[in-house]
Amino acid sequence: MNVLIACESSQTICIAFRNFGINAFSCDIVPCYGGHPEWHIIADVYTIIDGCCTFETESGQVHVIFDKWDLAIIHPPCTYLSNAGASCLFPGGVLNNVRFFRGLLARQFFIDMLNCDCDKVCVENPTPSKIYNLPACSQVIQPSYFGDPYLKRTLLWLRGLSPLFATDIIANPESTVTAEWYNNGGLLRQRKKKKTFPGVAAA
Repeated sequence: MNVLIACESSQTICIAFRNFGINAFSCDIVPCYGGHPEWHIIADVYTIIDGCCTFETESGQVHVIFDKWDLAIIHPPCTYLSNAGASCLFPGGVLNNVRFFRGLLARQFFIDMLNCDCDKVCVENPTPSKIYNLPACSQVIQPSYFGDPYLKRTLLWLRGLSPLFATDIIANPESTVTAEWYNNGGLLRQRKKKKTFPGVAAA
């Protein structure tokens, strides 16, 4: 089974699949920081998303995928799509045309990934701004459904897949919106916000 985790440099999900003996690769335009460059592809995901491809991992190993990927899990950048950035989209009540245009480009990437040539697809993102009119999601999850004691509303768009089911519900979870450890740290803060929680990755 060949699995692609696109737009992931933390390798959290890639490692979770590898722990089950599954041939998974992470892909991003930046180097990985999950400790396994032999499983990480630095590339534009458009070049490999439909499978039937040859690629080199960050460690220099060459791999060939002879058919479509069996599963693609994709994390499109949410900077311009997320509802959390709505205040930046309408500063002073006026539409920021540059940000709106970047959001339209992000929306197209999202749609392209959702419609890639793979029979089993999961696209993950936070709640999007309504202005971009993304398709309705398939499922809404929280890290606290899977043993991580935090709230971070996450949406999944599923194609050819069943919804995740809760594995370990945590009572009284802490919101990542107010968690100091989660919101401090400059560039590390960005990494923390993008990284999938371990329980979700395992699920």
